[in-house]
Amino acid sequence: MKLIGAINPLRPKPCFSIPLFEEKGTLYTQMLRQGNTIKGFQEFECENTVYTPIENGDSYAIDDDALQVFDVGVGNFLIGDKRILSSKLTKLSDNFFKTPFLLKEIGEYLSDDTILGRANALIETKVKNTADTKKLENTKADAIGIEETIARLTTSLEEGEISVLAGAGISYHSGLPVVEQLVPAILRKIGMSEDEQRYLMNSNMPFERFIEILRGDSIIDPIFNIYEEGKPNTTHRLLAKLMVQKHIRTICTTNFDRLIEASLHEEGWLEGKNYEVIYREDEFEQLDLNDSFPRVIKLHGGVQDKENMAITLSQVSQKQLSQARQRVIKHLFSDGPHKQVLMLGYSSSDIFDITPHIQDLSAKGKSVTYIEHSVDVAKLEPIQRKERNNPFKQFEQGIRLYYNTDALVESLWSKFAKGEVYEMRQITTEWTERVEEWYLKSKDGAEAFDYGLCAHLFFRLADFSRARRFWLEASELSLSVGDKKRHGTFLGNLGLVSDSMGDYQSALDYYNRALSISQELKDRKSQILNMANVGNVRAKIGDFQYAIDLLKQAYQIAQKINDIKKTATILANLGSVYLLWAQFESAISCFEDSLVMAQQIGDLDIEKVCLGNLGNTYRNLSRFATAKNYLQGALKIARQIGDRAEEGIWLGNLGVVHGQL
Repeated sequence: MKLIGAINPLRPKPCFSIPLFEEKGTLYTQMLRQGNTIKGFQEFECENTVYTPIENGDSYAIDDDALQVFDVGVGNFLIGDKRILSSKLTKLSDNFFKTPFLLKEIGEYLSDDTILGRANALIETKVKNTADTKKLENTKADAIGIEETIARLTTSLEEGEISVLAGAGISYHSGLPVVEQLVPAILRKIGMSEDEQRYLMNSNMPFERFIEILRGDSIIDPIFNIYEEGKPNTTHRLLAKLMVQKHIRTICTTNFDRLIEASLHEEGWLEGKNYEVIYREDEFEQLDLNDSFPRVIKLHGGVQDKENMAITLSQVSQKQLSQARQRVIKHLFSDGPHKQVLMLGYSSSDIFDITPHIQDLSAKGKSVTYIEHSVDVAKLEPIQRKERNNPFKQFEQGIRLYYNTDALVESLWSKFAKGEVYEMRQITTEWTERVEEWYLKSKDGAEAFDYGLCAHLFFRLADFSRARRFWLEASELSLSVGDKKRHGTFLGNLGLVSDSMGDYQSALDYYNRALSISQELKDRKSQILNMANVGNVRAKIGDFQYAIDLLKQAYQIAQKINDIKKTATILANLGSVYLLWAQFESAISCFEDSLVMAQQIGDLDIEKVCLGNLGNTYRNLSRFATAKNYLQGALKIARQIGDRAEEGIWLGNLGVVHGQL
């Protein structure tokens, strides 16, 4: 296999990149053994791959040392196995890296003690120098001072210049758990070890994805019911008073609870009469952001409508944010009439939906005051210095205030509560009982439940080794108790792990065993899924006719049980196989039929895939104008649902088509 280029997965340079190989016009990536040698090459199937070419690349074969590629930038690469790359980076690292933290990441990746030692020494020096030079800094935030900052915040509230973004932290004193409490409680319940809990908590898996996994594998309602508990605390009451007194008219929140609304009710306001709550998609679409009507906007839905809340979380877990909700983010941080955004109890951890869209704003005109709750430290700094989960690095006007939030609320209370004595409300709830209820209802006597859920969580982290281990345990346990249905499900999941690892023979073995069980149990939906999985793997290994015959059988079963979504999905899969096989007219027929069904049931994901693949098919037929129209349709849906990854794919494909028109 000849090395022809490197793929940089949307990371800033310098960074490690994925080596790309070519043989007879087909692109491949390497498959690695644990001993860091090449065990094989896997066909790289991404359409219209954009990569940085590497001139005069060498050839590599199975059993060679695993290849590492480090992209320095400006078309320069360091290439070799770990030993060679370590030597090169040790000599040149000082010239490449302005930050020792990147150097440390490289040392950890290469397991190179020399580079790690250099990075740690630089970090220690940086920490020391920071303490020495901090006195010399004269940023605007430092000059203002904390007292003056709070005074200015108070004045801005009085003048109605502020909108609020509130996160889970504001409900902590109401007895509702924050993510760092709820997730470990659930993980402990399913028997996950402390080391595995730490691993998962440090993985930065967004809470929305975690909940979406739970929703698919368990009975989620008891977890959702947690957010119906608790009572308004002093922060909720302050926000309600500020809205009633017309100092703020918009409160955006990522919280599911109704504690802000309860506080407004305490103040005598009625929902629908004095203010409105926006949480459903149709309400976001109809929202007139230019009027001055007071409103609470719940970006992730509300517990008052659990079904809608679940749909919203599912979309977020798929990195989708509708255009209507994107419009709210733009209004809040860019083009709304207010001058400033006050953020309370917000961690900026919504990396799948909100923070990417804040980063993408072309106009970043709002001043941002980010309250970082701190009991021990009180200080100011420019918001740009926040290192993790910071979408505000390009905001020119922004400060990060380390301060005790309770003290801040007390200060504002004395100004706006009009003689009402400040009393910090702290409420406790028995939310852990809801976790226990969730576990008992979901487990329902199935001993394999714990293993299965652990496996799914690790699978979504792409930790296939752990996922495989847990699903094997679940599969064997379900078999030992005679639970054939769950045994078949876990076999299918083991096929998915093997498929993801490029071990197609093992994948076929697991998928076929799962298929036999679903046929024995006459479980038509599982049968369709397993047939599709077998067919897709057969296509990957070039057995196109077998794949097509099997997918056609799955299609007939889906039609027989009148499952339109599964029928549309199978047709889209069939189209993809025909496209791989260069049977373009058959591919078009499948994609068009699937597209009609997707539009009939309003499934934008299937519709988007069909439009995009129709574009790719017509491009292969050199019908570039038609291809452009279909690709623009796919791009439009990707933007509509906020799927940034798909948006990038269809933009790239459109770029290729434009170059051929």
